Amino acid sequence: MKNESCVRARAIAIAGLAVIGLLVPVAACGGGQASSSTATQPTPPPPVISPSTAYYVNCSAAGNGSGTQASPWSSLATPNAVTFQPGDQLLFMRGTTCSGMLTLNGSGTSAAPITIDAYGAGALPILDGGTSNQNTINLNGVQYYNIQNLAVRGSNYAAIQAFALAANTTYEHIHISNLDVSAVNHVASKRGDGGGILFGVSGKGSNFDDVVIDGVTVHDLTAAQGIDIRAGSANSDRGLSGGSVLWQPKMAEKRR
Repeated sequence: MKNESCVRARAIAIAGLAVIGLLVPVAACGGGQASSSTATQPTPPPPVISPSTAYYVNCSAAGNGSGTQASPWSSLATPNAVTFQPGDQLLFMRGTTCSGMLTLNGSGTSAAPITIDAYGAGALPILDGGTSNQNTINLNGVQYYNIQNLAVRGSNYAAIQAFALAANTTYEHIHISNLDVSAVNHVASKRGDGGGILFGVSGKGSNFDDVVIDGVTVHDLTAAQGIDIRAGSANSDRGLSGGSVLWQPKMAEKRR
């Protein structure tokens, strides 16, 4: 009877505490240890991953903005000072011309390449390197880029140049598509002297992998090559990884 009374009293005590919203130790019957309940720890929130950013350039804008579509950058000087992050986009307004050299800093990843592209309606945006810049688009030492939907003109050596700089490094994923490349202002004096699109290596043991050139037209230039992908003839441990280059139709070359 004594044990039965203890059980009944303990049940009443627990019920009463539950009604008033308390959770405290209640002595066990038979002289045992008091029981207690430990609150479950909340699950921490997942880490916040910064989203990629789209930057806009309209070289016909009256002033240099913040890089948004409503307030675009107005020259190549500002994007040249940016270190781009994986997944970022640099978008040029169609129907406009930007003069100078675009030097790309920062690399993407296999999951999130960096994209250079057009926005708006109208003709392809023109990037014009003129006669005083070695390149119009410089991709030296970077990787994981998609370059597409642009007209690339001028420069005094190569309109688009990508060099593998670091030793013993494979540079991945340079995809170039739907480009019109022309008017490289370099008079070739020998074979391999300048070009419309030039890939090369300068770091010993470095190479490229996953190079795609798709739907590109190269025309009206005085440089030696239309598209020149150098496989390290000067040093057998430089060059391109096997099977790494894809050239698709719509490539044309016309020298002035």
